[in-house]
Amino acid sequence: MNDKEERLKDKAMQFLWRPFSKHFGTQKQILTSIFRDHYCYIGPFNNDEAFVADKTLETFNADKLMEEFINYVHKSYTNNYRGNHIALPWGCDFAYQNAIFTWRTMEGIIDYINEHNTVNMKLVISTPGTYVDALKAEKITWPVYYHDMFPYSDGNNEYWSGYYTSRPGTKK
Repeated sequence: MNDKEERLKDKAMQFLWRPFSKHFGTQKQILTSIFRDHYCYIGPFNNDEAFVADKTLETFNADKLMEEFINYVHKSYTNNYRGNHIALPWGCDFAYQNAIFTWRTMEGIIDYINEHNTVNMKLVISTPGTYVDALKAEKITWPVYYHDMFPYSDGNNEYWSGYYTSRPGTKK
């Protein structure tokens, strides 16, 4: 690992959060990840362009989108997360109004990338519990954060203070 990669890892895109003070130890902790861009879609899969895997169609774009996806994941995620497993968001507010279509599209993209990519990458649909179990199996040493997490800012002069809170009893 080079110096730049090591510095990126030190930015702690994933860490254990122990919000109830240090004296509880590991009894009360939450694995926390910071998504690189947003909590919705990543890279080329933001619903702006349909994923077309049928090579007989003029609109075939599966290889191009697969390459964009793999490059995006390598650039934006692999150097910033510990371990070999990465959780990627899929969907957004009101994204599943046509859940069957969205689910089938996601499955098609995952199947295509798993069958055609030439890098050491496998995509799976998972649950948070399965993801955490996979990370636990890797026996990763996590940075620990003890402080409060909010107020949260998602833009210039845009704060979500009070939207969520980690210690509501002390913030009356």
